[in-house]
Amino acid sequence: MIVAKILTSCYLGYKIWERNEKTGKISFGFVFSLYIMMICLFVSRIFYFTFDFYFTNLNPSLYQIFPNVWFWKIAVVISAFGYSFVLFIIDRSILDFKFKGVLSYMMFTVALIIFFYPVNTSSDFELVSTLLFLINIIAIAIPVLFFYIGYHEADFRNPSVLIAIGVIIYAVGANVLIESVVSLLDSLLPGIRIPLYTLSLFMKLIGIVIYSYGVIKFVEIFSK
Repeated sequence: MIVAKILTSCYLGYKIWERNEKTGKISFGFVFSLYIMMICLFVSRIFYFTFDFYFTNLNPSLYQIFPNVWFWKIAVVISAFGYSFVLFIIDRSILDFKFKGVLSYMMFTVALIIFFYPVNTSSDFELVSTLLFLINIIAIAIPVLFFYIGYHEADFRNPSVLIAIGVIIYAVGANVLIESVVSLLDSLLPGIRIPLYTLSLFMKLIGIVIYSYGVIKFVEIFSK
């Protein structure tokens, strides 16, 4: 999953550089926003990976301990910034700022609340983890907007649908690991945590591969 993100980021970075060379000016438009989002997802995944396997080893009793929780919080803020940036650029560049950036602001505000909320107990972590669900709910706007683009722009229909589907699968995979949900299921079905993590990882991997392929195809058409 990390490899897919970094390869897609490199490809987008190259395409942005290539386009800037042709036009002679730096563009901070739609493709650039996708590039920023992929970079953010890549960096946040490193923090999540460190949190999951180095600091906690998926042991929920260690989630709220310093510095463990801060790695998780940093990952949340970085990924939320990536999503927020894409939402803002789509709103501004494609939708004529119909939403006034509200969705983007809401998402990043929730991320900041998560970041600054004091986490000292398992209950605190479950609470902020539940707030993360709000970010993922707002992120639903991303596939909706790509479906919108695909509906109105025939040339971009297939890649837009792929991007939307990839984001949906990735988001569902991420929501599988909302701690309040995992804790509830683990109390009902002891030992379910590891299978849930595996399911989440599998779904996010599929989602990011589909998303990355869609982005590459989208950029190829956009760059013609």
